[in-house]
Amino acid sequence: MSRTISKILLGIGAWVGVLIGYLAIQMTTPSPEKTAAKCGENMKKVAQSLEKYKQEKNGYPMRLGQLGSDLPTCPFNGEQYSYGYAGGSSSGLASSFTISCATAHKLEVGSTSRP
Repeated sequence: MSRTISKILLGIGAWVGVLIGYLAIQMTTPSPEKTAAKCGENMKKVAQSLEKYKQEKNGYPMRLGQLGSDLPTCPFNGEQYSYGYAGGSSSGLASSFTISCATAHKLEVGSTSRP
């Protein structure tokens, strides 16, 4: 009788352990929606840095590296965002830009629009 109860308790304990492990993974792994939202927030921060640069230099930079090294990265892959610019002038400044990441999120800003 005591062996049966021990086996039942052991089985219940094993299932509780599996359930706790599953819940721990679910609670620490961000959902795709939250990661996408964070990606959008990060791109807006990069866009704000670009706008600040434009105010100071009268145009956008040709490379993101010109903004400094503390830019946020894509939460999906940890890499720096891709940056494209248009309307480059002889002064080495662009008039519009596009920021994108490996997961096809994209933010475009023209010379007359704001992020």
